[in-house]
Order: sequence, then structure tokens, then C-alpha cells
Amino acid sequence: ATGYGTGPWGYYWVNNSTVLTSGTTNNTAPNVANLSIASSSLNASSPLQLVLTNALGTNILTFPLASGFPTTSAPISITMTNGIVYLSWPSSYKGAQLQAQTNSVGVGISTNWVNFNPNGASTATNMVSFPLNQNNGTVFYRWIH
Repeated sequence: ATGYGTGPWGYYWVNNSTVLTSGTTNNTAPNVANLSIASSSLNASSPLQLVLTNALGTNILTFPLASGFPTTSAPISITMTNGIVYLSWPSSYKGAQLQAQTNSVGVGISTNWVNFNPNGASTATNMVSFPLNQNNGTVFYRWIH
């Protein structure tokens, strides 16, 4: 998050009444409020809050935490019928973004992931289908949340 306005700036991140990290600056330029924390350290029943303060007052931004999303991997099931590929995963993983990458046969997995939405937003479902493209060398799939 980046705060704009009149310095000096201060910020702190709060979850469940616990200050996770804080910072200050005397600059009048925008102040960046960074947070890097293991999700296991957060209380999912309490929102994450960013409290920004400067000479003019205080602003509190609230970020609700997603709860109930599995923290372990589950396989993506692949079936094919009449040239149509079906990818599915457990319904508890709805809300995750399906991503794909296509590479030549000798490359393997790299970092060129793109959001994969053949039937609209993949975050609202736990199954997608599309025609098989035999011109692809290799195709990899993952979901992110």
C-alpha cells in the first residue's frame, strides 16, 4: 500500500489487535507500507488493517482475510472425451485462479504463466473445458490464490 499526502508519515499493520510491523518517514513523498508475513501468523477471523498517520490525521484501511481456502495442494484431474479436454479440481479450491503455460517439448516448466479462462473466469468454478490443441509442445497448469 502507498500513502500520499503531507509528511511525516507513519504506518502499522494490525491483525487481531496485534501490531505486525510498522514504519515511519519524514519524507513528504509517498510512503510505502510493506508487509511480508506468513499466513499462519494471521488470525483469519479478524481483518488485516493498515493504519496510516500523518500531520493531518489517521486513516485506517481494512483488508478482509479469506478463510477456509485449503493450504495444501490437490491434483488437477484431466480427462478427454471426443477431443475436448476437461480439467477439474476439488470444489473447496473455488476462488483460485487457474493459470497455464505452453512451451516447446524441450523447455519444461518456466515462468511464463498466464491466467487461463477458456470459459470465463476460472475463479468461479472448479472445472474448465476446451478443445485439444495438438500443435502445443507441452502445457502446464496450476492455480494460485
